[in-house]
Amino acid sequence: MVKEKKEDKISNSTPKSLATDAWLLMGLTGSSQGIMKLENGNLSMIIFGKGYLNFWHIKELKKMLKIEDFVKKLKANKAVQLFNVPIKKVKVVYPWYYFGGGCFILVDNIKFKISFMKPANTEFNVKNPEFPISSGMNIISNNVSNLNKGMDIAGLWKEVFLKNNVISKK
Repeated sequence: MVKEKKEDKISNSTPKSLATDAWLLMGLTGSSQGIMKLENGNLSMIIFGKGYLNFWHIKELKKMLKIEDFVKKLKANKAVQLFNVPIKKVKVVYPWYYFGGGCFILVDNIKFKISFMKPANTEFNVKNPEFPISSGMNIISNNVSNLNKGMDIAGLWKEVFLKNNVISKK
């Protein structure tokens, strides 16, 4: 009986290109939806508008990224590219408190906090002040579905990062 090496299993099943939903996280409550993509050996991420980022989050991003018209693009809900670099030039850290559903991606000494699961604060958008119980049950049901989908996506990305040897402990 021949045992299959974990590395061989990963390299045979790992996608060479991938594009999935991902969320940029900032602080305790800031997030913006985007797409993380691996294509032709490059890892990139764009976000679509300001999402749930507040004034301070946007100010910090502007300072870090130095993108022309950054605030204007976010406020107009236009796509903004956070990074586009060869995957071998990134460092990925999986903090224990993300439980495998997200990671930190370091690009040129800038740390991006990424979640592959839709943040809970984006679900709660109730216009009715009486908030019917059925709406609450829908939110719970959607969160369970999002959790499963997000963990599947996170697993795909972890395979990609392992194959490219960019996961770090720190």
